[in-house]
Amino acid sequence: MKNSITLPTSSPPRLLILGIGNRLCSDDGLGGAAVERLLERYQLPAGVVARDGGVLGLHLLPDLVQVEQLIIIDAVDSEQEPGQIIRREGAAIVPSASPQLSLHQCGLSDLLAVAQALGSCPAQTILWGIVPASTAPGLSLSPVVAAQLDRLVEQIIEDIGILWEGS
Repeated sequence: MKNSITLPTSSPPRLLILGIGNRLCSDDGLGGAAVERLLERYQLPAGVVARDGGVLGLHLLPDLVQVEQLIIIDAVDSEQEPGQIIRREGAAIVPSASPQLSLHQCGLSDLLAVAQALGSCPAQTILWGIVPASTAPGLSLSPVVAAQLDRLVEQIIEDIGILWEGS
């Protein structure tokens, strides 16, 4: 049974929750795993969309058009201990964006830079993530990151409520 998020219904913002990362590289698949868990446990209100963007890079640009608020979920490069939950906003996001796995990929910082140049950048962007323990090839999250997944999703749900009330 899914939990419902109770939010005010007056002029709902357009909010996109975008999980990104490579599910074939252990903890780099955090974004997709978090979106999957979110959709399993919660029924999102109208105006809120959650999507696993994988490693689509610039192909995600059309998703940002007309979005007022954006929550990105990704493995976060940080000097903190693996398993640490991270929340960043605005300009603090780019240094945290996970590195590209190959020269053929377009990373999060590239996507946000192009969106901004085209005037398609959401008014508010928040990055939620967990410091990875491993991005080596593998189909599941490391135990330390998997142990934090539910807590991460709960914190994102709290953020959605705050964003909704503030708009």
